[in-house]
Amino acid sequence: ELQGDALYDVLSGLVKGNHLRRHATGIYTISEKTFSDDDLIVARYLKRYGHRIGFLRGASYAGMLGLADKPTAWHIATNKESFKTANRKTRFLGKDIHIKGMPVEITDKNYIVLEAVDFLVQYKQCTTLPVDEVITAVRRHLIEENGGKLPERKQFDELINGYRTANIRTMMTRLI
Repeated sequence: ELQGDALYDVLSGLVKGNHLRRHATGIYTISEKTFSDDDLIVARYLKRYGHRIGFLRGASYAGMLGLADKPTAWHIATNKESFKTANRKTRFLGKDIHIKGMPVEITDKNYIVLEAVDFLVQYKQCTTLPVDEVITAVRRHLIEENGGKLPERKQFDELINGYRTANIRTMMTRLI
């Protein structure tokens, strides 16, 4: 098992021999394969080994749904960030990323509900469209991502109950 300097030496040799390409710290790809910066951002913050570790938030989610123009910065919630850390801004591969942790682990089973609830809490900051258009777009996305049906109500209720503020819980219950 390689660790520390030995691992670095092997990786350096593979990069120098054009077998690997180094994109950023800890991000290497096979040289003959081409990946966009966006693909690498997804691999680092949203999907790891085919499993969800994050989701798009706010303006990025609104842009994905067509409710607003796609932002130049990425807005992401990820398991790679502690929930205790406030929303922070970083740069990765030359792109601005607004990153935040979540109080629950993001998984393949809960990410679509988490991203919908997270977006609905802040949708007014992301789009000027009427609420019925926003709800329609969110529902359409939930159905597409969940095999043609809406997730069960109890999945939403569990997440909504996690909010400390009664006003947010009431608002979310009405929207959902």
